Amino acid sequence: MEESVKSPFPDFVPAAGKSDKRTVLYSGVGVARRALKNWRGIYESHDLGSLEIRNGNMYPAADLAGYDLVILPGGDSRKMCASLGEAGVNALREYVAAGGKLLGVCAGAYAVSHQLPQYLAISPVVVVDYQHAHRGTGNLKVAFNEAGQLWFGVGAGEEHAIFYYNGPVPFESPLENCYDYQVLATFREELRQPEGLPDTMVGWPAAWRNRYGLGAVFAISPHIEQTAGKEYIMANFIKSILEKNLLG
Repeated sequence: MEESVKSPFPDFVPAAGKSDKRTVLYSGVGVARRALKNWRGIYESHDLGSLEIRNGNMYPAADLAGYDLVILPGGDSRKMCASLGEAGVNALREYVAAGGKLLGVCAGAYAVSHQLPQYLAISPVVVVDYQHAHRGTGNLKVAFNEAGQLWFGVGAGEEHAIFYYNGPVPFESPLENCYDYQVLATFREELRQPEGLPDTMVGWPAAWRNRYGLGAVFAISPHIEQTAGKEYIMANFIKSILEKNLLG
């Protein structure tokens, strides 16, 4: 949840390799300054196709249908959804329901939940101890389960210290049109406010996925893309999302 800024980058980051996949990254009000640079670097350094950085106008859904992936990055989830507006939020829902893929990271992971009425409500989760969700920042160990190892391209038993910045700690909460909820990674360390509930982070999800309509939602609480030396893990994940069958 960091200061937002208008994107200083060109509209498109050219494909670095042979992939013809297209990703659009939302960079309007509510998106953190550093998020744009990190995402641009990942797409420039790996064969993931092209990245369009869009300040707004994430609608209509028919326009979004031309993209293989939509990314909602870190920042402020409330400001992000307010900036998207009702038309943008509905367009994103329609895009996923029709078969699209959407990845939310940190603030974007809050935004896909149904914690608040203005959120997208495309993932069957709400937030543990939401009143004290601003837990702090630091590198926290994250472990990937068997499914997560396949999606993120990491080995069995590996734990990685990943940069955390007040990301959501979710728990499953049923939601219409959502199914196949699957945890991919869990926290192995905890941050919390002094008055926050204890034992609400270790063992809880750090990354998850679910189906929404005909499409798929992916969410990550900490910032793999901002963790020095771990960018390849995010690149692996993006490549898996772009290339895997939605059923995984």
